[in-house]
Amino acid sequence: MKDQRIIIVIDARMINTSGIGRYLSSLIDSLQKKYDNLILLGKKQNIIEQPWFKKSTSIIEFSSNIYSIKEQFEFIMKIPTCDIFISPHYNIPILGWKMKKQLTFFPDVNHLALGGTLSLSKRWYAKLLYNLGAWRSDVIITISNFSKNEILKHLKVRPKKLVVAKCGTDVDKLKKLSEKNRISNQGLSNIIYILYVGNIKPHKNLHRALLAFEKVQKNNTELKFYIVGKRDGFITGDKDIFDLLECNPTLKDNVRFTGYINDMELVDYYKYSQALLFPSLYEGFGLPPLEAMALDCPVITSKVSSMPEICGNAAIYCNPYDVEDIAYQIKQVLVNETLKAELRRNGEQKVQEYTWERFNKNVLKEIEILLKT
Repeated sequence: MKDQRIIIVIDARMINTSGIGRYLSSLIDSLQKKYDNLILLGKKQNIIEQPWFKKSTSIIEFSSNIYSIKEQFEFIMKIPTCDIFISPHYNIPILGWKMKKQLTFFPDVNHLALGGTLSLSKRWYAKLLYNLGAWRSDVIITISNFSKNEILKHLKVRPKKLVVAKCGTDVDKLKKLSEKNRISNQGLSNIIYILYVGNIKPHKNLHRALLAFEKVQKNNTELKFYIVGKRDGFITGDKDIFDLLECNPTLKDNVRFTGYINDMELVDYYKYSQALLFPSLYEGFGLPPLEAMALDCPVITSKVSSMPEICGNAAIYCNPYDVEDIAYQIKQVLVNETLKAELRRNGEQKVQEYTWERFNKNVLKEIEILLKT
């Protein structure tokens, strides 16, 4: 039976983002089944289009950009009195007198650890909000032990506030989509390619990934490189990527941006790829490697940040700062069928450890504790 007395408000503006949007959507879906008085802040059209949205859930139109000064004024005007306010990232309401409890997600502390990718003013503002969130939040959810240690390193926060809830992967959904196989007529099954899934922020290390691909491509002239994700629109986007592609003939001819694609299409890009290349310099969790594992796609990733913790023996690891080493690991996957088969076997087992049911159960447990205190 749903509890009709509890009022929970969630900042839902990031539901369409690639990482935060995944755990935010899963959590909202789970909360709708348990609580009647759920209120979402965000653009109404974006919210009602979500497959999990229920008409019983209230929406407060919220138009301010994420991380903006303006959002703080809109928070003051529009957040109703509530039992819990949930922030999916560190940009919590500075003035929070209307909420009894604050639950905040810190998936990582990227903007502190890699502050050089932001302007001085944005770096200062991020530091302010991170510290405020660490101080004011009753519970902070993070998504890996690596991130937990990074939070303790960069912020003054009581360890008891921190809870690790590792993200999930919907293996059954991915496999069902794979069986439908809707876009193979576009020829993906006949193309030899390396896959990259993500944005172009500097810490994703796409620049070095492309330089490594160039080295491999010289002796594998049929090899292509597909980038799945948005080309632009990021505050910290790596604009040098486009300069590199424009001035390098090998990359210009063999690198393809897919632009936005739906889940059905994404599944096939994983399915027919030689490997997912995910050489991130800093990652709180990293969902693409798990999605790849669920679809029998070998994974090459970094031996830094959270990736060894998340991927275990189901990936091969590169030094993300060494272009030669990234290139070497790509070559290994291309020529070693035994290695690929082992990665697929290990990946199939590893991905079973991560479910959204477990993630939601861990977060709901903390919500229930907050409601009792």
